[in-house]
Amino acid sequence: MNKSMKYVLIAMCLVSSIMVVSCKQNNEVPKDAQKNETTVEKTTSTQHSDSKGVTFEQVSKLVEDPDVLIIDARKPEEFAQGHLKGAKNFYAMEFEKHIPELLGMNLSPDKRIVVYCGGGECELSHMISDQLTKQFKFTNVYIYLNGWKEWTEKGGAVSK
Repeated sequence: MNKSMKYVLIAMCLVSSIMVVSCKQNNEVPKDAQKNETTVEKTTSTQHSDSKGVTFEQVSKLVEDPDVLIIDARKPEEFAQGHLKGAKNFYAMEFEKHIPELLGMNLSPDKRIVVYCGGGECELSHMISDQLTKQFKFTNVYIYLNGWKEWTEKGGAVSK
């Protein structure tokens, strides 16, 4: 790994650490925002201004679309107990470790990506979404705001 790549990774780690300390979740979302044939709701939090929220019903359809990348931001042991169909486990607290895999996917900037975590007070999906939109310039990143908790409560299909 060359010296400049090390500095980039260190900077990204620092940004991630700062986000963990300063991030606050806001579940209020305005209605009537639309993107890529899937109705989405833009979050009102200024810290997550590029994040768009999706509902259980929307995620149920998106997981069936092979052109959508699903990212589970939870811990690997939680992912192993069950996750959404086709999800990749990029634990947010170790996101820098997954950067080579992400870059190796050669994704277009307009790739539709859904990120989720435990839901409720969990901030992990916001952390990854922020990095994907701000550092990697992806334009179609969605957060399943109610996450794994709602998914299982509503009987969403679980993969292991």
